[in-house]
Amino acid sequence: MSGEMFCPATMCPLFARDGSPWTGDKNSPCDGADCLWFDGKKGICNGGGAAFQQIAEVERHGGTLQIGPVAQKRDAAAPRSYDCPRAHECQWQKDATDGLCPPRFALGKGVDPRACAY
Repeated sequence: MSGEMFCPATMCPLFARDGSPWTGDKNSPCDGADCLWFDGKKGICNGGGAAFQQIAEVERHGGTLQIGPVAQKRDAAAPRSYDCPRAHECQWQKDATDGLCPPRFALGKGVDPRACAY
């Protein structure tokens, strides 16, 4: 294992398994070089925090603002877990203080993980 972290928007099996729906990038390293979401001073991806906020909006209002091509497609479902094969290299998982990245957290709440895609 190399220890390299990757941008979830370019590799997440739950909402970007074919690469970024916005740029087409696949398996992009999360180093902040060309990313407006990455906070180099803190070494975290602010996109993960925004995704958690979107999950909370879905829980409160049934939906959230999404401007990209990937969007929530279903209403609430039964909560479930997901053992992500890429968790060890996911920047959002690395940044998650409560143990689960936003898409996996969403599934655990019964929220469509595509709600994490801005």
